[in-house]
Amino acid sequence: MSNCTSPDDESLLNCTSEFHLPATDTQDPQNNIDTGLVSMETYLAVDGVLEKAVYPLLITALALNAISSMVFSHSSMQGPTSTYLLAYSVNQLLYISLSLGHTILGTVYGDQAVEKVLYLAFSLYVSNFVTGSLRRIMYQLNVFVCLARFVLVTVRFKYRNCRLLKTPSLWIGAAFAITFAFHLQVVFKYEISKIIKPNNQTTYSFGLSEMYMKHRTGFLVLSLFNKITFVYVLVLLCLVLNMCVLYALKRHGRKRRTITTCLRNSGSHRRERQTTLAVFWSTLAFVVLSLPTVTDSLASTLLPSHYGFHSKQRYLYLLMQKIGNTSALFSLTAHFLFHACFSSNFRSTLRVVVCRCFRRGKIKTRPIEMEGLYNQFPRENVNSVAMEIIYRS
Repeated sequence: MSNCTSPDDESLLNCTSEFHLPATDTQDPQNNIDTGLVSMETYLAVDGVLEKAVYPLLITALALNAISSMVFSHSSMQGPTSTYLLAYSVNQLLYISLSLGHTILGTVYGDQAVEKVLYLAFSLYVSNFVTGSLRRIMYQLNVFVCLARFVLVTVRFKYRNCRLLKTPSLWIGAAFAITFAFHLQVVFKYEISKIIKPNNQTTYSFGLSEMYMKHRTGFLVLSLFNKITFVYVLVLLCLVLNMCVLYALKRHGRKRRTITTCLRNSGSHRRERQTTLAVFWSTLAFVVLSLPTVTDSLASTLLPSHYGFHSKQRYLYLLMQKIGNTSALFSLTAHFLFHACFSSNFRSTLRVVVCRCFRRGKIKTRPIEMEGLYNQFPRENVNSVAMEIIYRS
């Protein structure tokens, strides 16, 4: 096993959003890193500030995505778009839970985290593989949501012939299976070794595995292929689809309003338009907030000798990675916030889900409300008013 001698090995374990190519044999880990644009003191100062926002962002995102999952799974939100959004919320719940577990382990162990076998195992085999794969599945689900709305806007009455909308569960399952299969090589990249110090204290370290050293080229090629296919292409495709959705919404909006003949259809069209706008802004916000991490990864891939962990711009690289990870945490709340702002159907369903938690309390007070009705309304109007109260509750 090849040991990692870099003093900042822990930074390699925090790549839950992106996988990074290892340094080549000709690169020196200590190659004039103090001459970079960002000093170590500046990086540590910014890192200390951003670390304070991690727990509030993760807990907030966890709560909002849990609520979104309940809303999109409600019977009033049935549809192909809601199915993709439900899968997206559940995917983010898993991602946030694992990220929160990784952060808690780092806080508990502190500076000695990289010497603990539990932290190393969780970082190498859960964060790098599972959490990283879940992050890249988010890009695919955003593409599916944008494509679904584009089809619904352009060919409203023929959308059932589209397999993307007819069998969303199949596409979601395929996205999970394919992504995890292509990133399985991350599990075999590192190994954990046991170290016994002179004072008989047992610690642990990690390094590149023998399998990786024997098949280094294959690992590098597959890692580069995964970056291009599951990150760069999907981000670009999501931006293009967003523009297509906006164009289709403007073009078909006037035509659809001209053939609307009744109030019910007008309300249905308004709800569909609100959902499309919510999808547009939420996916756009997700992509924009993900760009720092994606740009940082792209720069380190194209210019590994000038920008990356094993270069003189080490602390600039780590700083941009930290900013990108914080920005990615903000993106985890985008879908809930924009759907709550733009979609009246989402808000009404949200009220139903929230009121369901207090339903027992309302049922207990219902006899008092009924008694008040008999005193305030004529006898023949009591039943209709009571039924409306029961319906609204």
